[in-house]
Amino acid sequence: MTRHEPVRGPLLTPADDWKSVPMDRTTVDRLPALLPIPAAAKILGISRASAYRYAANDELPVQRFGSRVYVVTVKIRYLLVSDELDAAA
Repeated sequence: MTRHEPVRGPLLTPADDWKSVPMDRTTVDRLPALLPIPAAAKILGISRASAYRYAANDELPVQRFGSRVYVVTVKIRYLLVSDELDAAA
């Protein structure tokens, strides 16, 4: 099991322009544990409607709190850093 290094820099917030931030391991580690669906859609490069549809069909890992739905960041980490992993292989 690998050990994670401490997060460098402050957590990214929805106010940050996530689409313009390159998603590498360090950046993904700075994301909050739960992402609102619209923010996750922006990061994944898909539409809000698609993100909600994927969440409803259990194709995105979500956590529900009342009527709010959040994407679990750690469970989509492989989607966000897959290019980096492919390059290392």
